[in-house]
Amino acid sequence: MSWTTIVWSMGASACLTLSAVHLVIGLRRPAAANFLVFATGLAVAALAAFELILMKSPVPEEHAWLLRWAHIPIAAIVVSLVLFVWSHVWSGRRWLGWLAIGFRLACLALNFLVEPNFTYSQITGVRPIRFLGETVYLPVGVVSVRGLMGLAASLLLVAFLADATRAAWRRRERRPTAIVGASITLFVVLLTVMNVLTIRGLLDLPFMISLSFLGVVAAMEYELGIEVIRASQLELEVQASAAGLVNSRRHAIRATRAAEQAEERFRLVVEASPSAMVMVDGEGRIALVNTQTEAVFGYRREELLGRSVETLIPERFHSRHLFDRKAYLGAPTSRAMGAGRELFGRRKDGREVPVEVGLNPIHSQEGVFALASIIDISERQRAEQELNRQRSELAHLSRVTMLGELSGSLAHELNQPLSAILTNAQAARRFLARSPANLDEVSQILGDIVEQDKRAGEVIRRLRLLLTKGQVHPQPLDLDDAILEALRLVRSDLLDQGVVVNTDFTPAASSVRGDRIQIQQVVLNLVRNGCDAMAGLERSRRLLTISTAGDGAGFVQVSVSDHGTGIPADHLPRLFEPFFTSKPEGMGLGLAVCRSIVEAHSGRLWAENLPAGGARFHFTLPAAES
Repeated sequence: MSWTTIVWSMGASACLTLSAVHLVIGLRRPAAANFLVFATGLAVAALAAFELILMKSPVPEEHAWLLRWAHIPIAAIVVSLVLFVWSHVWSGRRWLGWLAIGFRLACLALNFLVEPNFTYSQITGVRPIRFLGETVYLPVGVVSVRGLMGLAASLLLVAFLADATRAAWRRRERRPTAIVGASITLFVVLLTVMNVLTIRGLLDLPFMISLSFLGVVAAMEYELGIEVIRASQLELEVQASAAGLVNSRRHAIRATRAAEQAEERFRLVVEASPSAMVMVDGEGRIALVNTQTEAVFGYRREELLGRSVETLIPERFHSRHLFDRKAYLGAPTSRAMGAGRELFGRRKDGREVPVEVGLNPIHSQEGVFALASIIDISERQRAEQELNRQRSELAHLSRVTMLGELSGSLAHELNQPLSAILTNAQAARRFLARSPANLDEVSQILGDIVEQDKRAGEVIRRLRLLLTKGQVHPQPLDLDDAILEALRLVRSDLLDQGVVVNTDFTPAASSVRGDRIQIQQVVLNLVRNGCDAMAGLERSRRLLTISTAGDGAGFVQVSVSDHGTGIPADHLPRLFEPFFTSKPEGMGLGLAVCRSIVEAHSGRLWAENLPAGGARFHFTLPAAES
């Protein structure tokens, strides 16, 4: 399963979970705000499904269809947002809200009256981009001026939310202002800017409207949860002061039950989370855990409640975690824990488990609590290790196949020094047979034999390294020397095919970090492809150029150019797909393996056609100093 599928599915699942919770709450205690949160979450989940299908589809007609129908959940979200602000915050000019709704519904109606949809006048194709380690597709076409009407609708919504925020602030309702007004306004502005940049082709990212609206749904849900608790507390205080002792006690019991119900709703949300959820008080004691926590750490719920959170942390991290916990509670914010570091949890049996942790502060009358969302990434790490192993196996198989195809060239490289050794040995015997023996000549011949033996041994050494099967070992290396060493292996093939190789190396860009053998495998594949592309040319025109240069961003770029027929335009998008080949005898694995090797080195590999004819392949590698 790809990362885009995981991320968008998790976003849709989160929206559906929150929607279901508020639907249940609304059915038990009818309130417009709960049903509006349900409607918003349902629409955001539907929009996430549209976006995921859109990213996976390489068909322009499907993009036109999906973009048209995606306007329905967008309109539903806008209507729900305006009604939520009216029903819950009780602020904002009504005419401005109706204007925002009217503009959005007008956009929706116009969307179904024009072809292919409201956003584009014409969709001519799709453009593949790399996102989260895979290829996704963006529509390419003529952006319609009707988009200005959609932008106006978004600006009206932002204006309405800003006006509602200002009105709530003037009434000194600071918390609803910060959470409902400011948060939702921020998310709407962000998604509007990103959407416009993506449609205009200025941002190489897929449509991510649903992920931004996920933040809106979270802000609405959080505000409702806090409001229920706050209302229960206010009700308790007012009724206790207005009634007698009996009535006060009765109202106190009711208020307590309401607070317990609000707390139970909060627990339902935590319990429904697919992650392990652990809430910790200011003293570091565990106040709340969910069922998933038991699965991740092996403890029963009752064993954890009241215990120090360090119970779930390996002992070697206790002192550091104590310092970090106090620092976090001093300035609590929503963030990832230990960004840039590997984190581990400790199970009941003592085993350590790799985890990812997100922290969120929870403010209550009892103080600040830290709510930690914990994900066990053991399976993900095992999958990554298996992927690396299979990639190494495939790279080794590709090397063996390539060396089999180069057997003639390698045999020629060995025959030359072996023939020289034989000739020199025969000459030495003749010189020794003379009377007196010419020892000076024999000494020179022996020196030649030693040099030729070293030459043959070097060929065998390089061949043995390429045949070696093992783990990837990135380390600083001289890129120029690695390329020249790879070229020496195919020297005879280049001579037989009449291919002249020019090198244009930049001395300042010669030091990179990577696995020498796999980098040479990439170079050999690109050189052989270049030679094959020029097989039909006159021998005088068969020129291959290899150049290196820094890209100014901590990477070194290697380019291999040929003067062949170029790459057909319809082949370029699929050039690096496994098993795609234009050669009758090819397997279609060479370039796919090359791309996996380069990406494993944190670089990228791409191709282009040259204006004067021929093709050029580029790949980047991290510079050693970076």
